[in-house]
Amino acid sequence: QKPLRPEVHPPLADCIKRGGVLIFCDKDADPYLNVREWWNSNGKSYATPREDLFELLGLDKAVTPDKFCRIGKGGLIWMRERPADLSTSEQGAERVVSAVGLAAQKTGLNWRETNYLLLRRGPYLVAVGLDESTGGAPRTLHGRFVSLFDSELRVQNDISISPGSRWFLLDLDAVPKGRPHLLASACKTTSNETARHHISFTVEGIGNTPAIMLLGLNKPPRGVTLDGKNLTTFEYSARDRLLWIHFENDVVPRLLAVQY
Repeated sequence: QKPLRPEVHPPLADCIKRGGVLIFCDKDADPYLNVREWWNSNGKSYATPREDLFELLGLDKAVTPDKFCRIGKGGLIWMRERPADLSTSEQGAERVVSAVGLAAQKTGLNWRETNYLLLRRGPYLVAVGLDESTGGAPRTLHGRFVSLFDSELRVQNDISISPGSRWFLLDLDAVPKGRPHLLASACKTTSNETARHHISFTVEGIGNTPAIMLLGLNKPPRGVTLDGKNLTTFEYSARDRLLWIHFENDVVPRLLAVQY
C-alpha cells in the first residue's frame, strides 16, 4: 500500500527509532509508482515513496535485503519481493514468518509458534483456532466464561480453541465484583439508576426480536419489571451470582428495573 500523504512517514520512523521493527515488503516494481503523486512532485523527485521513508530513517540506497538493519532502538528488514509473489507459495509464507522471527529475536521478544491466536483486553478474550498452522492439541481455557456469540449467554468452564473455531469471551473471574452491574445484552442498554436495593436500565432494540440481559447480582432478585409490568422470564444462579433476563425487543425505549 502506498501512503496517501507524506505525513504518514514521520510517526512510523519515530516508532522504529523508539524500538519498533518494520518489515518492509516491496520490490519497487509497481508501474503505478510513475503516476504524478506527492513523492515525485512539488520539489520531490523520489522514484517511490519508500525512498522518503528510508531517508527519514537515515538509510541509503544500499540497504541489504532480508537483513536486520539497526535504527535507533529498533530496526528495519527489507524483503525486496513483490508481496503478491510471497502470497502464492508455501516458501513465501515461510520467508515472511522467518522475517518476523528475526525481528523478534533482534528486539529481545520471545518467539513461539502456536496453532491459535489469543488476545486479552481487560475481561475480554478473542481466540481463533488456526486451520493451517502447526500441529499439536488444541489450547484449552479453564475458568468461567460467557461466549458473546452464544444467544443464551451461558457460563462455560472449558473452552477448546480447536482449528477453525472463533471465540469472543467474557472472563467472569476478571470482571469487577461487588455492586450489581450489566455484563452483556442483546439490546441497546443504558444505565439509568443504581440504588441500595434497586438497579434500572433504559432498553431498546429491533422490534419483535429476542432480547437477553446478563447481570452480575450478589443476591436473588425480588422482582423484575419492564415499563412497570412484572416480568417472569428471568433466571438467577446463586452459584455464579448471575441474573439472565429475557424479553422481546421494542424500538421504543423502555425502563427495565430489578429489585433485590
